Amino acid sequence: MILKPEPLLPESFAPFGTVIETEDAERHSLGDGHATLYHRLARLDPGPRGTAILSVLRARRWPGRTLDRLERHPISSRTLIPMTTEDWIVVVARGDRPTAGDCRLFHAFGDQGVQYAPGVWHHPLLILTQSQEFLLIERDGASGEGLEQIALDPPASLPWP
Repeated sequence: MILKPEPLLPESFAPFGTVIETEDAERHSLGDGHATLYHRLARLDPGPRGTAILSVLRARRWPGRTLDRLERHPISSRTLIPMTTEDWIVVVARGDRPTAGDCRLFHAFGDQGVQYAPGVWHHPLLILTQSQEFLLIERDGASGEGLEQIALDPPASLPWP
């Protein structure tokens, strides 16, 4: 199954989490007008007794066109914000054990981030360039106790190389 890309829009991504962008954000001038704060773009949910952490994630391009797995963080949200302007890809699915047919592929612009809601299945980070860096905001320990993975069988395919 080849996934069909759709634009990353707040309305279409809402069942999976939040699109993070400054376009319609509440704005405040800071530093005598030398800076603009785009306020409250998303609310972090670290889960019960969780601690939120900030990290930088340096990604390499996924090899090939085949998507064979999904992962989720059942007790907390997870936020990815690109630190460069390159477009990237978001693959998400809902349900207890989704299949490739349940996956949705979003084409994200370089000025858009996402926050996955707790429990939303997603593919590991997919980029269109050879490498790209992201700000990662997640629950401390999210890659251990708070991580579940499943295989997509049959796998899904990306529509571009």
